[in-house]
Amino acid sequence: MSRIFNQLLNVKGTVVEDARIADSPLRPEPVLEIRVRPRAGMLRCSRCGERWHGYDQGGGARRWRGQDFGCWRVELVAAMTRVDCPRRGIMVAQVPWAEPGSRFTRDFEAKIVAYFEHPYTNAVLKGADNVIQNVKRRARGFRNIDYFATMIYLTCGKLDLKAVTTT
Repeated sequence: MSRIFNQLLNVKGTVVEDARIADSPLRPEPVLEIRVRPRAGMLRCSRCGERWHGYDQGGGARRWRGQDFGCWRVELVAAMTRVDCPRRGIMVAQVPWAEPGSRFTRDFEAKIVAYFEHPYTNAVLKGADNVIQNVKRRARGFRNIDYFATMIYLTCGKLDLKAVTTT
């Protein structure tokens, strides 16, 4: 089971201990909860990255949002071991599936960043919204929604959205 979930989650240096569907009245829908831990010998300081001895179990489990599996929201759950780093003192150990301080897995963060890498800037989108708001003010007398939609399409056709490029 561990190897299958490691491939699905795209995490290395991780042991999957358990997977279950958790239902709670605090959540709108059930969650696929995957209990994980770093492999033995992987205790590193989350700030400097050096290997150190474990200090304690850190006082509880933490959760990271992962990429969804079909219709299931995924959360990785792990007890956070702390290490005794001579440079920085007692620090939370680094985990292979997330950046220090993050509540999301690396893959999930990459997916979110890729989603927002598009060629339209806020200025262009704000300009399009302003045009639509002006059309709405002028078209208040339209009783037919199709006429109103046509008015928006005709007016927004003047915007040059292809002029914006990303580098």
